[in-house]
Amino acid sequence: MQKYNTVNIRHLTFSDLEIAEVKELFSAFLDATAGVNAKFTRKSPTAVSKTLNLLAPRCFPLWDEAISQAYDCWWVYSDFGVNKYIKFMELSKSQCLSIVNEYSIDY
Repeated sequence: MQKYNTVNIRHLTFSDLEIAEVKELFSAFLDATAGVNAKFTRKSPTAVSKTLNLLAPRCFPLWDEAISQAYDCWWVYSDFGVNKYIKFMELSKSQCLSIVNEYSIDY
């Protein structure tokens, strides 16, 4: 997690190694933020994205059910949420680069 505190999403390459690291982080936080009641354990990809966003906001975009549906990155089962979150991260990076390219001034 430490390295992601200084990483900007614009600099991610989404290499196999980076994807594996994000999946590992996401899975660990999915377990750590799980809610337990008498009947079942509830895991929330939304809780994970909010936690990651708080810890490294320049790298991990905020993501919830409404956002995921709007960007066609919605999950059905929480354990598969990480794949949709990575897809959303890639979309977010693309948007960031588009904004930078559109509004930057060339000198």
